[in-house]
Amino acid sequence: MPVPSCSQPVTIGAIKRVVCGYYGVALDQMIGARRARHIARPRQVAMYLARQMTGRSLPEIGRQFGNRDHTTVIHADFTIARLIEKDSGMARDVERITKEVVAAVEAGVAAIEDIGEAAKTAAAAVVARAKNDPALAAQGPLRGLRGILREGYGEMPAARGKDAAGRDIEILVAPDGSWSILRTTDDLAVMIASGSGWRRTRARIAAEAFPE
Repeated sequence: MPVPSCSQPVTIGAIKRVVCGYYGVALDQMIGARRARHIARPRQVAMYLARQMTGRSLPEIGRQFGNRDHTTVIHADFTIARLIEKDSGMARDVERITKEVVAAVEAGVAAIEDIGEAAKTAAAAVVARAKNDPALAAQGPLRGLRGILREGYGEMPAARGKDAAGRDIEILVAPDGSWSILRTTDDLAVMIASGSGWRRTRARIAAEAFPE
């Protein structure tokens, strides 16, 4: 599908906001872990348009959609491209959304909001590195860390208590067994540990996090 020309660079943040508005989906749902069709399809459309309208790499697009793998972006691009060929309704929707994205960017609507989106993406990248390297620690506002762990990994608060030094500890767990431990102070938090296989290791993790 031909992409309308735009005098300003199109950002992934602008695409996400327009797609969310068009389909009536919240931004945190779009980049979250849910795979319900009414959320997954708009997410795929946004990924497809990110491929078509920006010069961002596959890994970068994936990171801006909840740290998804680049293969997920490829699948979304392929799926929507096929639907456009077969489904006139989808073709019409994508054409309308594309024009709305260009109009929004031309009007400068998304420019300021993208600053916050860039900061969130950077914070998510820090969490991803800490997830992969136990020697690293991610820290920041408690609400922000919770949001990144929820949207990127499906982790939700499962237990709260205090460590041996009397500091507040919170454990977050995902349905797939991914988990993280946050040490919190007022509105700030540090991710001090994370892993997988919660069901298999929960007794040991809880004992270490909340020693008697």
